[in-house]
Amino acid sequence: MQVDREEIRKAVAEDSGLLEIIRFAMDKERDAQELYEDGYRYANNKTAKELFRVLLEEEIMHEKRLEKVYKEIKDFLNRG
Repeated sequence: MQVDREEIRKAVAEDSGLLEIIRFAMDKERDAQELYEDGYRYANNKTAKELFRVLLEEEIMHEKRLEKVYKEIKDFLNRG
């Protein structure tokens, strides 16, 4: 997975809101999940498969945390 620095700059520009930035981060977590799923699927040895499985689980947890923060911020903004 290659990092597109211009894409990152646009996502976190001064006029970007918190929700947009978190949505961007969630998209990147999903991209990483796809990468690790592919690695797991195509790995030829047990150690590599286990590594990709662990990395995938970490990315899933990251996405869930971001979803929680996104919801909390969205709820807060809707109250005000």
